[in-house]
Amino acid sequence: MARVLIIEDEKDVSQTIGRFLMRRNFLVDFASSFEEGMEKSDNFYEITLLDINLDGKNSFPILEKIKNKYPKSIVIMVTAHDGDENVQKARQMGADDFIPKPIVLDTLKEFILEKIEQIREDKLRKF
Repeated sequence: MARVLIIEDEKDVSQTIGRFLMRRNFLVDFASSFEEGMEKSDNFYEITLLDINLDGKNSFPILEKIKNKYPKSIVIMVTAHDGDENVQKARQMGADDFIPKPIVLDTLKEFILEKIEQIREDKLRKF
């Protein structure tokens, strides 16, 4: 199953999402700060859920690092402020999609399954 990295500074949010995904056989890893997110983004994950604001600063350096190192990795930005200038900038930097807070878990599951299907289709096209 797909490897998912959750970079979210609200531990209750990340733990809820993580438990939900693990029960559905996703391999989940966590980062709870900007610094930890930068460190863990050295590793490949099929999907990263990245809070657009971490520790009071934007997470653009993490998004940029992931997209430069692993261009096929899917980065889904999590935001409480849909439509603000940070969303537009993240889109320009290569964010694959956005999901608003508060997160509806069943919607998130469908969202991730759709992204995994895109990954599989891309891999099949290579053969």
